[in-house]
Amino acid sequence: RESMPPADYACRIARILNTTVENLVGENQAKTEKQKQNARIISLFERLKPEDKNALLQVLSTMANGSRG
Repeated sequence: RESMPPADYACRIARILNTTVENLVGENQAKTEKQKQNARIISLFERLKPEDKNALLQVLSTMANGSRG
């Protein structure tokens, strides 16, 4: 924490970089990793054939419903 700038500087830096102070200090790293994982899943899904997409959706639905109970 000693290397962190004063709050008003952090706010200015975040504004200039079009981000949040939380992102600057790494508090949203888990969220960012989750977003990257979701983007990868979507990218892979989009490359599938239509019939494979339908099959995968059925499997995912079954898995999601099974994990609730």
